[in-house]
Amino acid sequence: MTENPDTPELQSPTPVTPPVRTGVIGSVLVVIGCLMWLGPVGVLMLVVPKFKSVFEDFDVMLPDLTIQMLMISDFLKERFYIAAPLMAAVFGLLFAWALLRRSRACFVLGVILTLCSMVAMVLIVIALFLPFSSGTFGMQR
Repeated sequence: MTENPDTPELQSPTPVTPPVRTGVIGSVLVVIGCLMWLGPVGVLMLVVPKFKSVFEDFDVMLPDLTIQMLMISDFLKERFYIAAPLMAAVFGLLFAWALLRRSRACFVLGVILTLCSMVAMVLIVIALFLPFSSGTFGMQR
C-alpha cells in the first residue's frame, strides 16, 4: 500500500494527563475559594452590626473572641473604601495567577482559600453565639 503525501494522517486526540487536570481543577478552586470569601465578609459587614446592637442593648459582658470579631466588623465598615479595593486587587491577582499558571500550586492554593473561608465563617458563627451559650448573656458589666 502506497502512502499518499497529500492526505493528512489521522492522529488520535491527546489524552488529558493528570497534571493538566489538576491544574484546571486548581484554577477553578482558586476562583471558588476567592468567591467563598464574600460570605464571611458579607456577614461581618451586614449581620454582625445587628448583633452588636443587641449586645449593646442588653449591656452584656462579651467573650474576647466576640469582641475581636466586632472590632474586625467595625474596621471593615468604617474603612470599606480601603478594604474593598484591597480585597478586589488581591483576589484579581489570584484569579489571574490561577488562570495563567494552572499547576499543582493552584490546586493547593485553591484548597487553602476554600478551607480558610469555611473556617472564618465557622469562627464568626461561634463568636456570635458564644455570648448566648456561655451563660454570660444577661449579666451586667
